[in-house]
Amino acid sequence: MFIRKCNTVTRKVIMVLSLLFLALVTQLFCQVQSVETSQRTYVVNYTKMPPVIDGVLSLGEWAGASPAQGDFRLLGSGAPAQHQYGLQALWDDTNLYIALTSSETDIPSQEGFPGDDAINTWPGFVFRDKYEDVEFFFDPGDLADNVSDENKGDSYQIAVQLVNGVRPAGTVQPPYLFTAARYNALYGGITWNPRDIAVAVNLKNGITLEIAIPFSNLNMRYGKFLNADMGETDLEISGPPKNGDRWAFQAGRFKSDKTFPVWNFQPGKAIALHPYGIFTFAGKEAAGTSSTTPSPFVSPNLAPGVGLPPLNIAQPAPSISGAEQKRAEFKVGLPPLLTSGTLSIAAASAAPSIPSPIVFDKIDEGLQAIKQERRPGILLLTNPRDEFDQRVELILALPAFKNAISNMVMIRVDIDNNPHAMMHYGFYKTPSFVLFDSEGNLRRKIQSVADLESLLQELQNLK
Repeated sequence: MFIRKCNTVTRKVIMVLSLLFLALVTQLFCQVQSVETSQRTYVVNYTKMPPVIDGVLSLGEWAGASPAQGDFRLLGSGAPAQHQYGLQALWDDTNLYIALTSSETDIPSQEGFPGDDAINTWPGFVFRDKYEDVEFFFDPGDLADNVSDENKGDSYQIAVQLVNGVRPAGTVQPPYLFTAARYNALYGGITWNPRDIAVAVNLKNGITLEIAIPFSNLNMRYGKFLNADMGETDLEISGPPKNGDRWAFQAGRFKSDKTFPVWNFQPGKAIALHPYGIFTFAGKEAAGTSSTTPSPFVSPNLAPGVGLPPLNIAQPAPSISGAEQKRAEFKVGLPPLLTSGTLSIAAASAAPSIPSPIVFDKIDEGLQAIKQERRPGILLLTNPRDEFDQRVELILALPAFKNAISNMVMIRVDIDNNPHAMMHYGFYKTPSFVLFDSEGNLRRKIQSVADLESLLQELQNLK
């Protein structure tokens, strides 16, 4: 009797333990399933003031972006990443901007690894035992390709070497890059060699990485794509995204210890394997809401036969108000621009004499004058040898613009003599403007302005 009761109790205990084990396995299975089947999404907001690509997330610089997303998981297992991560993105008509941060420190040195000539050499930082990098994968094409299939899936790949440094657009220097583009393949495609990516890496107290990826480089003018002869072309884009466009996107930390934290978890073992998460572009104002004025920055309308010599600025001796001040006169011996629209610049050639602004060719001197004179300021970053830039000089010399800036401090910087100025303000092409109020505070950054009316309004409203 006693033995029978013991057997009954034992069976009940075993049954309870079995049910508990089954419940635990079911819970773990469901958790794994939920990780496997989830797909992350992120809304990429449009910005009128691009971030400075310097490896420092300055106060307010990314304020217009959607909140940073963390919760990176290890490729394959789905386990939480050992360190904290944060991913944010912005876009404008020129670039996709991405910021990635991590609490990780003590990264093995990547100094001295080879550069990123993707045609003639294999970048050593990717293919050595102790490589450490951050990688971005994205596909602006058909989302039907965003499925887990080793023989399917299209992507651009950009791997960024983890060394301290700032790399302006158009240069080859640390931090080096590995780039690839391919159709229906996980690997290969290294002949895509974009030239205009700007990137900065800061390894102080963790990882801070900022990158600007130009939309203009997402095509085969910068090399060849693996398997492009199969007839697909949807990796190539002809311009910036539109509101509502969706890209497949992945970010990951490629580590030499063989653990790979990724933004969008997938259970495969290859970091390039789809599915990626989804970036949705949003926030750009409707086109044509501010002006119908043709842009001479895009389509010049000079009188027939008119040449475009560089602007000559006379620099007289310092005025009596201070040795640091210089006064200059615009001397442009050319007819005014012929344009149509509400601005009516051409009709203003007979306007009365207008005072010229105080002009500096050094940024620090100009900013000091803004504060001393209590005047608003305008910084023009320009290449006087470029045709578009010369046209800007003509525009600023016309009465409508000259009147708007007559009481300002103007800083006119030749970027050949000061290339770091472009990098400091986050610009990648000229002509670009930075506007300051009379307290010396930065009010607005305008990269390659394409709307005369808006530019004039910005200047008129600056105080």
